[in-house]
Amino acid sequence: MVTVTGLAGLLAGGWWVTNSPVFDVRSLSLSGNRQLAPSEVSRLGGLGEGTNVLWFSPGAVEARLERSPWVLSASVTRTLPSTIAVRIRERAPVAVLPGRTPLLLAADGTVLGTIDQSASRLPFLEGVPAGLRAGQRILPGTPALLAAAALPPSLRPRVETVGLDSEDRLTLRLSGGGEVIYGDATRAEEKGDALLAVLLWATRHEIRVESIDLRAPIAP
Repeated sequence: MVTVTGLAGLLAGGWWVTNSPVFDVRSLSLSGNRQLAPSEVSRLGGLGEGTNVLWFSPGAVEARLERSPWVLSASVTRTLPSTIAVRIRERAPVAVLPGRTPLLLAADGTVLGTIDQSASRLPFLEGVPAGLRAGQRILPGTPALLAAAALPPSLRPRVETVGLDSEDRLTLRLSGGGEVIYGDATRAEEKGDALLAVLLWATRHEIRVESIDLRAPIAP
């Protein structure tokens, strides 16, 4: 028969074992982070030296990580006694919101944060709400955003702005000069591919582009 004293001893021993340094995290495996540095992932997730692998909550870490506008989703697992694996899926910037402090924007409309040098050659969106902060969103169906998000990544540095002209047509301004009449935001991927093909053709033939009409992307 287990006495009260013996039971207390067992509980105390169990607490000591599960909270001993044996279960302190020694290996933190990160994957999927391109924009966020490993130290930032650890900080956002609340992980660090002394984190107990047995007692920490993977779900709580996932929730903390997903509060960052850069993190679309997070998955956290543990392997006893001392390993934590974090896999995140990041949002990627596709455009820039102009303003006194330009802000990066993801394809789903999430404002990611201030612009940095590595993302300085993305198209600026015109005619979108001002005064937004990181973590806020614009409507993902905003026509200018749909057009910018559908541009092939290699093409985005060649597009300076995406906005509406006086006839409410989407219009792209190219960095080397020239205008692209985009029309509405339908068939956005086809239009992006067609624009890339035309610009590559113009480059090969040393032709300066003044205007491209993408309203019929199969025959720009």
